[in-house]
Amino acid sequence: MSNSMLEMKNNDVIFVIGSNPSVAQPIASNYIKQAKLAGAKLIVSDPRTIDLAEMADVHLANYAGTNGAIIQGMLSHIIQNKLYDEAFIQERCDIEGTEFLSVGWNELQKQAADPANSVEAMAKIAGVCAEDLKKAAEMYAKGPKSSIVWGMGTAQHANAVEVVQHIANLVAICGMVGKESTGANPLRGQNNVQGACDTACLALFYPGYKFVADYPLKQGEGYDPDKDPDADLFEKIWGVRPPYGQGLALTHMCMDQKQLDEQTCVLTGNKATYLTTSLADKALKVMYCIGSNPAHASADTIAVKKHLSGLEFLVVQDIFMTETAELADVVLPAYAKHEKWGTYTNTERRVHLARPALNAPGEAKSDMEIMIELMKRLGYDQKVSNHTDQHSTAKEIFAEIGQAMPQYAGLTHENITEQKGIHWPTGGADGLAKNPGGTRFLHAAGFPRGKGVLRGFGFTPADEQPCDQYPVILTTGRTLYHWHAMQMTDKSSTILTTQHEGFVEISASDAKKWGVTCGDYVKITGRRDVAYAKVVVTEGIKEGVVFSPFHFHDVYINNLTNPKLDPIGAEPELKVATVKVEKASAADRNRVGKYKDGKLASPSK
Repeated sequence: MSNSMLEMKNNDVIFVIGSNPSVAQPIASNYIKQAKLAGAKLIVSDPRTIDLAEMADVHLANYAGTNGAIIQGMLSHIIQNKLYDEAFIQERCDIEGTEFLSVGWNELQKQAADPANSVEAMAKIAGVCAEDLKKAAEMYAKGPKSSIVWGMGTAQHANAVEVVQHIANLVAICGMVGKESTGANPLRGQNNVQGACDTACLALFYPGYKFVADYPLKQGEGYDPDKDPDADLFEKIWGVRPPYGQGLALTHMCMDQKQLDEQTCVLTGNKATYLTTSLADKALKVMYCIGSNPAHASADTIAVKKHLSGLEFLVVQDIFMTETAELADVVLPAYAKHEKWGTYTNTERRVHLARPALNAPGEAKSDMEIMIELMKRLGYDQKVSNHTDQHSTAKEIFAEIGQAMPQYAGLTHENITEQKGIHWPTGGADGLAKNPGGTRFLHAAGFPRGKGVLRGFGFTPADEQPCDQYPVILTTGRTLYHWHAMQMTDKSSTILTTQHEGFVEISASDAKKWGVTCGDYVKITGRRDVAYAKVVVTEGIKEGVVFSPFHFHDVYINNLTNPKLDPIGAEPELKVATVKVEKASAADRNRVGKYKDGKLASPSK
């Protein structure tokens, strides 16, 4: 997030798109509701009437996969009616289109005048009222303090990067960045996703978002990866020079080798160099999976399970036996959050400290101890005092993170505790001396890259569109009671008593069409598999759209989801797949998994 959550309470306008914070980020939702109660205007774009939509001044009930049309319709209306912040644009944005990937402000204004990009045209694509879209645009642009918030409903699409670039356009031309209670604010989906990305758990980056040495964006004239200054820095810190190629996301690994060989950098057209090879063609032999359950949470999970089963050796390091761990040759039991020392970085870039409250059971070890022991056995000695003492090891590793990443420079366990969390970037020791809590909002003095890039108009539709065979749009998400693939929440009998089985939400008109009512079961047939789920009839979803949470083992809705990737971000299109829905027969009903005493007795096949 460019701004902190506390600032939301002072917003004049909050625009929520592709996110249901009340179930996926309840703390953020509380701040949004406080702002609304204090008089802020609320815009919500979501195919479902989520609880924030019920409070909203404008609810844009768009079709899943059309977030880009919503944003571009707003952009067009704002530009055509001169509701933008001219002073901010002239000072902070690319005007002539000279920046890399930018069309420039002059060209963007011309494109906004094209009838194909009008608010009416975009409203039609999105399936919303043009007048509502105009109202939302005017509300956001006039602010004066407007914040846009989005989540996985925006990110898990094959056009996700395109949409986020349009969001950046909206924020920039309205001048809603670099000041308090504004900003571009993505809500992270899990508790330490931000910290994991910061410290290089991404295929393209070293710590601190420095591109790997051989990434195609660096392949300019005269570039020599052997003299890459970022690789030099990490060689100095680690004592080993990092390899030149980029890593692969799991989504890339599941391509066959021919598809992988054809991958180029979409931004430049330059050929990518990968460190690993295809999982689909069994060219990749070994995988080490830490704290992740792709056999449940990935798109098209049937294919993912097939690929994982084809590995010669799979290691899973986790706190419980997940579907992925069940496929493993070796399972390494690790400490849970409340059994270990370490730092977490939350969605607002605030670094905070975790301390052990419980002793770990059995032979479990901390992730740090496991990894250091493994590196030692592979011949890489580590510069820690005593890797079995997790408190001292956590402090020493955190000090190294501060060396590797200027964003974290100067942070210690002690000052994080004293401040109850610190927002990066810190500005180092000098910055923390002036502002002990870190940087609450970004870009006050300018953008790190220079002038702000403005992407041109253009809408990429979802990969799968309704057709005669698959006429219904399936979208997925979360519920309040369960977390991700239920790795932890299905261990609680209290939670399972409250919500123990999967379901599918359908509109009243679709329920009548399919001859079902609440409590009946439907058969959902997609391009990749079939699922069976209990029906919840609601007025809060568009006709022709169904919603099912991905947590549940008795439905496995991700068997139906689309693995089509965003060409830049490599995120699969989990949020849009097309399906056929019909009333389930008695035989179908028997295929649905049954829970007894909080446990699933017979999961669906």
